[in-house]
Amino acid sequence: MQGTKPPTFRPTVWPAEPPAPPPVTRYEVARAADAEGGLQVKRVLGTGTLPPDFVFRELLEREAPTSADDVIAWTAEWGLACPAGERAFEYLGEDLSLTAQEDLSRWAQVPRLVPLLHPHAVVVHVAALRMLSRHLLAHLEGRGDDAILSAWQPRTPGDVDHAWWLWERYINAGLAVFAVHVRASPTVSAVHRFTRPTPNLYNAACLQLVHYLAGDAPVLRCANVRCGLPFTRQRGRAREEYGQHRSRGVRYCSHLCAKAQSERDRRRRRAEGATS
Repeated sequence: MQGTKPPTFRPTVWPAEPPAPPPVTRYEVARAADAEGGLQVKRVLGTGTLPPDFVFRELLEREAPTSADDVIAWTAEWGLACPAGERAFEYLGEDLSLTAQEDLSRWAQVPRLVPLLHPHAVVVHVAALRMLSRHLLAHLEGRGDDAILSAWQPRTPGDVDHAWWLWERYINAGLAVFAVHVRASPTVSAVHRFTRPTPNLYNAACLQLVHYLAGDAPVLRCANVRCGLPFTRQRGRAREEYGQHRSRGVRYCSHLCAKAQSERDRRRRRAEGATS
C-alpha cells in the first residue's frame, strides 16, 4: 500500500545471550624457509581475553596489516586472525582472488610438518573484521543506510540488504567454530593444536560484535575533545582481569581521558579567571 513506512530492520541473535568471547592465543610467527611468501608458526607467546570494545577501538584505531612484517607484529600482539594451515582461507576464500596476486595453490602444496600461514589471508581477514565493525557501529549509532554501505569500502554492496547479507555471512562463518569439543591435554604443542578448528582472533572478534548486537548497552562517544572514540565500557579504573568496567553513567572512554579533560577544563577556567 502506498505511503506505508517500511518496517525497521531488527537483526536478531540466537541464542539471545551468546557466550563470552574466548581467550585468544598470541603466536610468534616467522618467514618460512620452504614456502615462498609463507609464515611459519613458531611458538605460543601467551593467551588473554580481548579488551572491552576491541572491535570498535584497537581494531579501528590501529593501522591494518598490509605486509608480512605487519602480520608478524599483529599476530604477536593480538593473535591469529584466521586459521593456520590449509584452513587459512576457509572464511573468505572466494574473496582472496579479488586482490591476491600469488599462486596460492602452489603455496598450499609445499610439504611441511608445522602449520603455515599465508600473510595475505591475515590481511583480508583483518580487513573483513574492520568492515564488520564499522557496519555494526554505524547501525548501533543510527547513522543510516549510507553509513552502513560506506563501512564496506573498498567493497561496494548493491544496497543495504546486500550489506547485511555480507555481515551475516562473515559473522556466522566466524561463529561456526564455537561447538562442544574435547582437548586431551592443555600442554599440547602449538604445532599439533591446529588439528581441529581452534577459536582465533577472527572468531573472538565476531563473538564480541554479536554481544553488542544482542545487548542493550549503548555505544557512546568519549567526551574528551581530543578523543571522541566509540566505547560501551569505560576502561582504566577497575581491575581489568576481573572484567569490571563501568558501562553506565560515564562520559569518557577511560579514566585517563576523564582525567585529561578535567585538567584541560581546569586550565581553561584558570585562564578565564586571570583575564576577568
